[in-house]
Amino acid sequence: MLEQIRNATKSWLAMIVVGLLVVSFALWGVQDIFTTDLNDPIVTVGDGEISAQAFSREFNLELRRARDQSGGVLSQADALAMGLDRQVLDGMVRRTIVDQLASRYDMRASDEALQREVLGNPAFFGPTGSFESTAYQEQLARAGFSPQSFEQSMREDLARTQLLSSVTTGMFMPAGMVNALFEYAFEERTMEYFLMPASAVEEADDPGDADLEAYYIRNVTDYHTPEYRALTVLVLSLDSMVERIEVSEEDIATVYDIRSRTYQIPERRSVEQLAFTNQTDAEAALVALDAGTAFQEAGGVFIDLGSLSETEMSRDATGAAVFALDGPGRTGIVEGALAVSILRVTAITPGSVTPLEDVRDEIRQELALQTASEEIYEISEQVADLRAGGEDIASIGERLHLDVLTTDAVDALG
Repeated sequence: MLEQIRNATKSWLAMIVVGLLVVSFALWGVQDIFTTDLNDPIVTVGDGEISAQAFSREFNLELRRARDQSGGVLSQADALAMGLDRQVLDGMVRRTIVDQLASRYDMRASDEALQREVLGNPAFFGPTGSFESTAYQEQLARAGFSPQSFEQSMREDLARTQLLSSVTTGMFMPAGMVNALFEYAFEERTMEYFLMPASAVEEADDPGDADLEAYYIRNVTDYHTPEYRALTVLVLSLDSMVERIEVSEEDIATVYDIRSRTYQIPERRSVEQLAFTNQTDAEAALVALDAGTAFQEAGGVFIDLGSLSETEMSRDATGAAVFALDGPGRTGIVEGALAVSILRVTAITPGSVTPLEDVRDEIRQELALQTASEEIYEISEQVADLRAGGEDIASIGERLHLDVLTTDAVDALG
């Protein structure tokens, strides 16, 4: 199953979706990951993150598979030199993107589908030729999985398969629908007709009383006058209630303070990056920059990161260095989680805060609606009590200062 997912994510469509995100990781390499905290994220992909622990587990699985194929002579250093780390990260980024798409379209694997996959996997069969719990536990332990983590991984694999198969398999229209649509679009008919002018019809004689009576009996409902009733209506509406409610400035200010972060527009900086695989190359580029070489031509891999807020920047030293600059300019050499970098800020868009005056009416309306929703129930209870006591609608409306509508005639259809 895992191998099928890897193959599916190598389709042309998946490659187009993830190519731009993956290229920087493929160029930088991820050797630093083996010395970082396993709980730290090493890559942020959309709303998701890939932790060092998840990468380490995936890398070790691929390394073990590569060793088996090479007869057990492949070392970790050899694997890194071959780019195995970049291949693993590349695949994890692609799968993370597909996971997010599957989540967006609410694709989930059922417990029944997961059970079928696990119970039908020959790797978990025992001597009897069927699934055995002991074999299941041993295989997971050998691969570095707990049952919970493996089953969660399987659920994600199944959801990916469902999403990718809808793209790679294609859709086929039933023959009946094809024929119906073809006929609707291209069918032609020949029609013959003639005109009947009014002069061709002879003038009819006046109907007699018997004809009129028979017609009346057949259509008697057309001559019925419906029953009408006079209504007095007590109106309880949120709109009318809101107008009566007073919201204090203190309450408005309190809500504004609670939501202060939502009214803040963060500062954004346009950032460019030169990424290097080692310190020596970065130092050579820094010397070239100081000598006047254009930023894009100083060496390393040039990446235009676009306009980013502080929270959107990497949470390592690169983000701190960019937002430590007082204005547009260049940082020194920065050692990040994935690469050694030199960064340049080309433009800064200052942050701002929406003032209370701009959202005062919006907050007041919201608080008034909340209060009105509570009060309208209380008033309806009062109305019910007064009606039970024999008081009429008009006097209840006057007592509670509510709108009362009166109509003289309403039929059953309103």
